[in-house]
Amino acid sequence: MNSKDEQMKQIQKLIVEFVKQFGPSSGKQLLNITDYIAKPVLQALVDGEHVGKLELLRENADNDENVYQNGSYTRNVKWGQEEIPIKMKRIRGENQDSQIIPKYQRIIHDMFILDVLSLASTRLSNNEIADQITSIYGFKVSPSVISNCIQTVQDEMRDWHERPLENNYPIIMIDGKVFKIKTEEGGRSKYVNKTLYVVVVINADGQKELIALYVSNTESATEWMNILDNLKERGLSETCIIVSDGLKGLKEAIENVYPKAMHITCTVNMIRNAAKYVSHSMKSDFLRDLKNIYGADNWESAKHSFEYLKNKWSGSNKRAVEVVERAMDNIEKLFSFSKALRTLVYTSNIVENYNSVIGSFLAAKKSFNNINQLLLDLYVHFGYNPRYKKLNQKSNRVRNWYRIYEELMDVFPNLLNKNKSSKNPITQN
Repeated sequence: MNSKDEQMKQIQKLIVEFVKQFGPSSGKQLLNITDYIAKPVLQALVDGEHVGKLELLRENADNDENVYQNGSYTRNVKWGQEEIPIKMKRIRGENQDSQIIPKYQRIIHDMFILDVLSLASTRLSNNEIADQITSIYGFKVSPSVISNCIQTVQDEMRDWHERPLENNYPIIMIDGKVFKIKTEEGGRSKYVNKTLYVVVVINADGQKELIALYVSNTESATEWMNILDNLKERGLSETCIIVSDGLKGLKEAIENVYPKAMHITCTVNMIRNAAKYVSHSMKSDFLRDLKNIYGADNWESAKHSFEYLKNKWSGSNKRAVEVVERAMDNIEKLFSFSKALRTLVYTSNIVENYNSVIGSFLAAKKSFNNINQLLLDLYVHFGYNPRYKKLNQKSNRVRNWYRIYEELMDVFPNLLNKNKSSKNPITQN
């Protein structure tokens, strides 16, 4: 047996002793144990990389006395829920980039899980995933560790979907998005449409949060009422404003579950619906007149702008004008707010930003084998992928929020109260 095999055998014995002492009964506990060894392992890897680079430079240098260590600095790397300080040694006059911990990378454990789950979604076996991870990270991973990793994230996802919510969020924005899923019928595969229901909120601190994802066959007001009922059962008892598209029956569904909340239909949806009845050559002129309505300084100016649009366009674009006319009651609600709050809620752009990310993800994946795979992949990409996590960082707050919140307190004095935020694993980063 060579020295490498002997070292691995000793490490395995140590892990067995750890297991005996701590008695882990789940994959999550096993991953927690790795926190104890993560720092020395990562530090050893980085130190080994530094020594190898230093020796190679000295070997190729004309004068090895000019190649020497030039101090060090500390990088904090996130592993699981812990921040691990890693000492990074410098080499005089050389590029300091590390392949072990690449530049700007701060999340090691998260990237490991992201890679595992990405491979799992391709229907590889645990043995095949373990081989792939070994080739990526350069250290051997057993299939049982892969299985524990996947189970850990599945448990996290279930906890996220079932976790208690705050008793109120000032603003809720909801939207549905269609995607395809693979099904088996009569021994043949086919793809059918499903609807992903997305619920995004602005909490009492002004932070935007993705709080729920649901899947159903189609988007309907009845299904939205069931979803809102579920949110209420999980603790979300009140809200001030709910922003949605103009789905038929949705207003009544919202009033049934949250009768005190103000429902606002997304103005952008109204603009799209009206514009589709206008010819391309006239569209820019029509949209300019329409913007004078919802972009007015006050309700009186908005009404005058609507009368102007009605007189100008009713002859040539009657159906477009009718769409705008039906939306005027909704627009009037907006002008009861300050410009800052009005600008925030007249469109569901916040939830559409999430939908844009989801849309890109769905397009890249093309289809899913089952609903659980879809929800797991979305949870992983929002919870672990640094590119997507920026949507959920605590710094992602609404501008001028405290002034807006004071206004909401005045308009909805009985609906808002101070409460501690419930822990959302997707946003606690």
